[in-house]
Amino acid sequence: MGETGPAEGAARSRLWRRGWPWLIGVPAALGSYATALATLPGDEWWRYPAAAASAVAAAGAVVLTVPRDAGHPAPQPSPPAVPPRPRVAVRAVSGDATWAAWLTDVLELSGRQAVWEPWEERPSGPRETALTVVLVSAATAAWPAPPVPAGPHLYLCVEECAVPAGAMEETLLSLAGLPREAAAGRLLDRLDALAPVSPPVGGPADGPRLPPCPGLDAAVTNLPPRNVLFTDRSDVLDRVGALFLGPHPVTAARSCAVVGVGGVGKSQVAVEYGHRFASHYDTIWWVRAESRVQILDALTLLARRLDVPVDDDPAVTLGALWRALGARRRWLLVFDNAVDAADLDACWPPLTNGDVLITSYVRTWPGGRITDIVALDVFDEADAVAFLRRRSNDHRTSAATAGTVARALGRLPLVLEQAAAYTQETGTTLAEFERVLQRQPSSAPLLSQESWYRPEMTATWTMALERACEQQPHARSLALLLAFLAADRVPRALLTDHAHALPPPLRDRLSGDLAVNALLRPLLSFSLIRADDHGDLGVSRQIQDHLRSTLDAAGHRWHADAAVLLVESAFPADPADPHRRPECARLLPHVLSVVRHGGASGTGEPAALGRLLHRAGTYLHVRGDYGHALELLGRSVDVQEADADGDPTHLAGTVAALGRTHYALAALDDAHRCADRAVRLLTGHFGPDHPRVARQLLWLSRIEREQGLFAQALDTARRALEVTTRARGEDHPDTAACLMVLGDAQWRRGDLDAARDCYRRALAVREATPGTRPVDLATAHKHLALIALDRGEPRRAHDDLVRARALLTAAHDEDHPAVADVDNHLGEALRRLGRTEEAHTALRHALAVRGPLGDHPDVVGTLIRLGRLHRDTGALEESYACLTEARRMAAAAMGAEHPYVADAECDLAATLAARGERERATAVLGDAVRRYERAYGPGHPVTADARARLAALGGPPAEA
Repeated sequence: MGETGPAEGAARSRLWRRGWPWLIGVPAALGSYATALATLPGDEWWRYPAAAASAVAAAGAVVLTVPRDAGHPAPQPSPPAVPPRPRVAVRAVSGDATWAAWLTDVLELSGRQAVWEPWEERPSGPRETALTVVLVSAATAAWPAPPVPAGPHLYLCVEECAVPAGAMEETLLSLAGLPREAAAGRLLDRLDALAPVSPPVGGPADGPRLPPCPGLDAAVTNLPPRNVLFTDRSDVLDRVGALFLGPHPVTAARSCAVVGVGGVGKSQVAVEYGHRFASHYDTIWWVRAESRVQILDALTLLARRLDVPVDDDPAVTLGALWRALGARRRWLLVFDNAVDAADLDACWPPLTNGDVLITSYVRTWPGGRITDIVALDVFDEADAVAFLRRRSNDHRTSAATAGTVARALGRLPLVLEQAAAYTQETGTTLAEFERVLQRQPSSAPLLSQESWYRPEMTATWTMALERACEQQPHARSLALLLAFLAADRVPRALLTDHAHALPPPLRDRLSGDLAVNALLRPLLSFSLIRADDHGDLGVSRQIQDHLRSTLDAAGHRWHADAAVLLVESAFPADPADPHRRPECARLLPHVLSVVRHGGASGTGEPAALGRLLHRAGTYLHVRGDYGHALELLGRSVDVQEADADGDPTHLAGTVAALGRTHYALAALDDAHRCADRAVRLLTGHFGPDHPRVARQLLWLSRIEREQGLFAQALDTARRALEVTTRARGEDHPDTAACLMVLGDAQWRRGDLDAARDCYRRALAVREATPGTRPVDLATAHKHLALIALDRGEPRRAHDDLVRARALLTAAHDEDHPAVADVDNHLGEALRRLGRTEEAHTALRHALAVRGPLGDHPDVVGTLIRLGRLHRDTGALEESYACLTEARRMAAAAMGAEHPYVADAECDLAATLAARGERERATAVLGDAVRRYERAYGPGHPVTADARARLAALGGPPAEA
């Protein structure tokens, strides 16, 4: 056998010296650990895997330390007696269960025995413990201070928080803000001093592998601050934790919906879960989920936080974000206050390494995505009483009286919070509050959408508002204004920087920061509103409903109009500017709120409301949320049409924007009506030869081209070019844009030479114009390549596409949609050149980038080209799969009669013929011919080519 060196021998000796107690003591350690776990309610064993796993690992390490010649007979010394393990008592509140579990793991893995003590227990006699550790966190602030332990003890602060009374400097250890290794090492050093083991285990460098510290691992998070007054919901938290962190087979993101009425504490449960189990995730992201646009905005912020490229098309951004999250260890998304299953479906992560937690008042969720639904009820009486007494700091009132107050308020956490705030702010007790509550009439009607309200609840808010107004007489005016904005994230600057837009007397009452803060102070004190760490304000939806219900029709309209003026003043005038979009995202929820709550009473500010709806709709359009953009832009048109003093040019701009949104949704008839009306409105105001008329004519030409109205599209584009050339000259970028649209119309009509001439002229103007965007140059090269492909010139097409790609990748990354678009056509050029491997790479890249778009025309085009490539290489099954999916997707995205469906069918017929299914191929190609005839007419080159293919298969003869 080989000799061992001094270093190796010393290491083995050290391992043997430290390992033999573990080899003998592991059963006892595991038994003690199991005893500790047995005291926990329910199936909580899954929270504490580290001790057992590490103990087994330690035993394995001992086996590995046996010298390699141990198999030879040799006298072995008898092992010394195993020293007793020091017993360490652990005290923690329920909110620190995860920290307590981590501490237990550390104690057990370092050779100590953990025992549990109740938080408020006052030992009656001496305890057989070497040390008592009291966990201190932000969660402990709401609990009565624990009695000072009689023997050796340590207050372990795990986060920045107040230190309990009685904690001396020599008995205090803070781990707040320390990295994992430093935290574990500091704790082990103090444990070795206060409750030593024999032999010493040492620090984490040469000791057992310790579990991660809770709260230190979620490196990327926007989780709201922890509620120090959170009252025990352990059954719900345990159920969610068991679902997300238990040993279940995973085929998709695990998800749970916490549902219940407003004010029951759903969001607080989600916040508490995120903080308790933070150590299990490296990414925790809070998503306000009232609407799809809010979901997309929150996920876009996460993408930016993870350095993921953000695109105007949200589907592209989401695809990149999912790839980034899929590469991380584990993530948690919290969709707070979700309303619509379709909104979640559109933004659902297609991953398996994370969890989705939803809060909602909606109790049923169709679609099968939700793994479990947990109904959250009001507090039981014991928790309600405990919360009231802690929050009000009233320990004089009996539990029975506090229970009477809790029952009168329906034990709803939100209302209990406001009742406790009332008592604390007014210096009254819960008993006095009960008497006031009995005398208070309920003047506010019950709210139709919240039938679970009771008069006592609305009376609580009425009392609080009356007392706030005693301190600041105009506090009610501000509260009513906030009732028409979104419930969350009201920027304080919205009030201070834009009060000048409000009508008097509200404008005067909010003039300046001091005036605003003076009105906010009593509303905050009585918990009628709240402020987060960033200074943003919020009002519960229930209080908003109550406040609006106190207004008559005239008051409702006045305050709704005031909210419109305030938000319109703040909303960016150019929402398409990428630099202003974060502001648009912050303000959009407030736009949606003023529209929702102000609509029934009409508006006295039609011009401001029309502008606001137009800007918000434009922002939604550039974000790709066409459905909601259509709604807001249509509403803007309605408002402006009803305004006799409205600006016709602004109305024309909104009608044009509405048409562009219809175009994006492939509603071509609606798009044509809007574009044509916008042309007529602008012509009536400016005359026929104005550049704004020409710009709108370009959109009309695009729509006519897609409708198959090729002659009209050509005439419209020529008219736009004539007007622009007269107004701007032949070398202006606007003239180049007209040439591109004219070339498109000629191409679709089948006049390839004329189209190529237009594209070349446009490219020359753009190349001669300083500052031309790379994407504009690349677009001209790409269109020249498409003409070359149609003319049977794949080499020329290849060269133009390579040039277009170089221009784009100099300005964008490889996964930009414009690069994918070029790769889509480059793959086709390479296929025709016989370079199948390169073609496959280009098309696969295009599909990888476009795939997250779902049923989209761009994906259809890539699938058709990929199907051709598979057919060329003899992979007929793969070709058939690509082309049948392309046909299905085209019908889903554009309608069953759209020419894109016929495009897929032409190639599908060729693949069927190659498989020997001539009859099916003939039927499919016949369908394509009929679609082309309806869209393009019988004389179009595309129709003629399809009919020739059909005749070659033995179908009906070609017709003129």
